[in-house]
Amino acid sequence: MSEHKKPGFFDLKRNLTGLVAVVAVITVAGWYFGFSWNDVGDVAESVATVTKPELPVKVNYRQSMVGKGYVAIIKNMAGQPLAVEIDLRDPSAANKKRELKTLNPNKELSIGWLEGWEFKAGDVIKISNPEFQTGVYAIK
Repeated sequence: MSEHKKPGFFDLKRNLTGLVAVVAVITVAGWYFGFSWNDVGDVAESVATVTKPELPVKVNYRQSMVGKGYVAIIKNMAGQPLAVEIDLRDPSAANKKRELKTLNPNKELSIGWLEGWEFKAGDVIKISNPEFQTGVYAIK
């Protein structure tokens, strides 16, 4: 006879109440510590996708050689093409940009001044694919 285990609080795949509670705690903590709604939303989205495999990308930054600011370098670490939605946002959320891209296997995609986005400290990149956890990366 097999034994059925009761799902734990953080077994989010089976426990919608746990997910709602975690998102509520993140929202209240974000408000208390002065995070923007965009920051709270990014964290909540990351938590909501926690049961999925980790997004197989690596994000680094370098100083722009042409123009101003930084260049984001997004590398697909998977051995196959990866279709992603890339959201770019500045800290005030006054400027936003959304792009749909296919990242080639083991290749890098650069986004910076020449591609229409001048990264500066505090800017955020959110990368999502329905099969993986959402990745949120901020320039420090």
